[in-house]
Amino acid sequence: MWKKNDDGAIHALGNGRFLVYGRGNDIAEVYGPPYSSPSMVQGKWTLAEGTEPRYESRRDKGTNRWRHKYLNEAGREVALAEAFVASELPAYLCRLHADEPLRLELTLGEDYECYPGREDLASAEAAVKSILVKAPDTARIYRYPMGEETFLAAVFWGQEARIEFASDTGKVGIAVPAGESYFALVGGPFYPDAEGHARAMLEMGYERLRAQAEEADLRFSSRIAPLEYGERIGEGMRKRIDELSESVAFLIAAQQSRDGGIMAGHNYALAYVRDQYGAARGLLSLGLYEEARRNLAFRFGKWTRLGGIRNAESMGHDRARHVHENDDVEITAYMIVQAFDYGQATGDWDYVASLFPMLDDCWQVQLPHLHDGMLPFNGDETYVAGGFLPRTSLNDGSMEATLLFLEAGRRLLAFAVDRGLWSEERAAACENLLERTEAVFRTRFRKDGRFYANAPERAATAELPAYRHGVCESCHPRGVHALKWTRRTAAGRYVCPACLVNEPPLEAVASQAVAVQSAGLLPSFVHAELLTDEEQAAELRRAYDIFERHGYLPTVPGSSYFVGYDESLLLYGLTRLRHPGAEAVLAHVVSIADSTDAWVEYYDAGRPFNTRCRPWESGMNIAAVRHYAEYRS
Repeated sequence: MWKKNDDGAIHALGNGRFLVYGRGNDIAEVYGPPYSSPSMVQGKWTLAEGTEPRYESRRDKGTNRWRHKYLNEAGREVALAEAFVASELPAYLCRLHADEPLRLELTLGEDYECYPGREDLASAEAAVKSILVKAPDTARIYRYPMGEETFLAAVFWGQEARIEFASDTGKVGIAVPAGESYFALVGGPFYPDAEGHARAMLEMGYERLRAQAEEADLRFSSRIAPLEYGERIGEGMRKRIDELSESVAFLIAAQQSRDGGIMAGHNYALAYVRDQYGAARGLLSLGLYEEARRNLAFRFGKWTRLGGIRNAESMGHDRARHVHENDDVEITAYMIVQAFDYGQATGDWDYVASLFPMLDDCWQVQLPHLHDGMLPFNGDETYVAGGFLPRTSLNDGSMEATLLFLEAGRRLLAFAVDRGLWSEERAAACENLLERTEAVFRTRFRKDGRFYANAPERAATAELPAYRHGVCESCHPRGVHALKWTRRTAAGRYVCPACLVNEPPLEAVASQAVAVQSAGLLPSFVHAELLTDEEQAAELRRAYDIFERHGYLPTVPGSSYFVGYDESLLLYGLTRLRHPGAEAVLAHVVSIADSTDAWVEYYDAGRPFNTRCRPWESGMNIAAVRHYAEYRS
């Protein structure tokens, strides 16, 4: 059905080489090839009178081809577009039927250059106009220099488009006459590639590329596992869950690079470990095992070539490694749990065994950080990045990191013993460590009958690192978000060298225990055996009471904000508990999917904001929704 895009929703069109994010038919970002590249261009359409259109959009069933109605201020349709990315070529194609002239304004990045394209492209298609965009080698992949020039071709045909260069403003205007016309963006990454791919695109023609893309999409969507619905789920909700399942499948697949990494969203051209855990849960729930396996292979390839697990990695090359605070913990445990989730879903334990050297290393690197039964936080934890837990608490004990450490350790130990991968001495030492850590877990993280996200006692007694790579606590509040080396001051704050010299010293901050919904609800989602059924039930009932009062679930008390996966954790846990409130939470979780059927990074009282079209939150939510459908059948 057609939906108004009045909430800023973004959808993804991609084939593993070339990725275009659209907001309606506007171009939000363009990446590739490869996926980890500078965003090449943004584009906004305007109507004849210079006003921006209002969009109504829909995705064609079984495909990732999108249609968009351009509406004027009176609500009258003045143009209709369809857009898709080719199945093999790095090319985005759009066909327009316009009742009146339109204008597309392309915005280039800083220091980008733009030139008229090759005139001889016209030999392949009549009335072809093209431009060539060049990003300099200093252009950024998120925060990291690309290191080489990157090229993109923009091609117009069907009507005699007029191109207006304004290089001093970094913008290019394209006037498109009324009638049927075509617009394409074609990636390189190099100069000869961009023009060669543009020529191949024109030679194959729109209809042939459209048919190939549709065939590939239909093959993909046919692999989505059907659900066996029970009588308790009405026909309307069944249809909605099927729609969301297909939408999320295409959302994740479009953002998965050829080498298996998955984008974190339209403004993060890197593959994050934690994000990919959530995306992988969604893929496994949807029965898309091939994509889940390729995602594991991506991280194993990085570990094999580069060593260690880092918070995020570049896709298509090894130029960018995004190192946050404490990358040896939490994300490493997620990596282990993700591999065993895959094995449990597929039975492909031989593949899990092939990953064992990496999984073993993911376990070992956590051990030096274990102090008094507690691990610290990874610095890019979503509720830290979102401000729900202060960054000054990163060296506190982390319930989530410690719980995942124990859950990963239990799975790894059983597998290593069963396959004879560890010696008896090694297995006994691991068993002893797990038992000792489990024995004090509640003492560290449970107070007043509930679990808390952090335990300040760890930072008070542990030997804290003198230096760490991550956020400068002086720069960050002033809007400087680059990751850099920092040094611990006498007041216990981590500050970069420049701020140590040029900025007033930061005062010490006393850490306090904070109750964060995500931490208390995660155990049920990962099927952790450490917490008793009653402990998990108590956390779920407490969270549901808050949900019932507000109509949504704030991440921390007193806030209207919540991270985009909190309610999926609640739904999943309530379903396992067979709590009658699960149905109400299901209805709410389904309702907050935006107009492109995606879930987003953060919500304010149920309204989406920040990063859209997110594989992580969308994967977590669809896994919870489908779990409810399956559990109730």
